[in-house]
Amino acid sequence: MPSLQPFYISNHLHVHCFRYNLLAILLKHGVTFAPIVPPILLQLVKTDLNFDPNKLKLKSVLIAAAPLGIELQRAFEAKFPGLEVHQAYGLTEYSCMTISHCDPSNGRGPSKPGFVGFLLPGLELKFRDPNIGLSLPANTPGETCVRGESTMKASWRKPRISTTAWRA
Repeated sequence: MPSLQPFYISNHLHVHCFRYNLLAILLKHGVTFAPIVPPILLQLVKTDLNFDPNKLKLKSVLIAAAPLGIELQRAFEAKFPGLEVHQAYGLTEYSCMTISHCDPSNGRGPSKPGFVGFLLPGLELKFRDPNIGLSLPANTPGETCVRGESTMKASWRKPRISTTAWRA
């Protein structure tokens, strides 16, 4: 059985000194895992650190909400050696996470820079043409459609979208 860990949420990070404030919070509270968006990661990379990053208890970060460029990931890993960097993809409608390197049944899988991971268990994913609604072959840009028990069953006040989202 996994041990319980403290969970810290801040409601008052100041934008003008955010990166310093975040580092202070990570140090003070001994945070070991942090979900972070790429712009914040960039700020941490740009920060002139006047402390030893080895004092951080941070073990891994999960990047979501926007794609993480390979160059930024490598710069972050160089500045904070030993930290695991994982990407994920998901939307509120999908119960937040859909594709990740974190598998609830297996723990974390290997992370590959530039990739968000694999489809989580219990979900189906396909890409479709947003204009005609037909499924697309591999390596063709299109609209992402996800179906599974954890996804929303309907769009608020838009029943047509709900009935046509998963077709063909």
